[in-house]
Amino acid sequence: MTAAEALIIKGKDHGFLTPDDILTAFPEIDAEPDHLERIFQAFRDMGVEVTDGDKDFETVDEIDEELIAKAEAIDSVSLDDPVRMYLKEIGRVALLKAEQEVHYAKLIEQGDDVAKNQLT
Repeated sequence: MTAAEALIIKGKDHGFLTPDDILTAFPEIDAEPDHLERIFQAFRDMGVEVTDGDKDFETVDEIDEELIAKAEAIDSVSLDDPVRMYLKEIGRVALLKAEQEVHYAKLIEQGDDVAKNQLT
């Protein structure tokens, strides 16, 4: 019995297959989404649903699109608010480690202007 036949029998017995079942049986399969969708459709045509738990792939795609839309909305928040602008800018600056802060503080106490400039 070939891997394909065993997979079809498993799918018919359980009523469904997971993407992992298919990828495990055929590790050489190209994991391109379009290619995988054609393979999943071939199993559906044979009466074997391809599902990942309780979610079908159309639902997962819809959820992903909703999450992407929410993320884009958050990222596109108006920067007219000065506090938001400030917080966004300071989030891009690397922070010092505790040891570095102590080191620079000691240098500043000794009057080191270069260290003082490092902290500003």
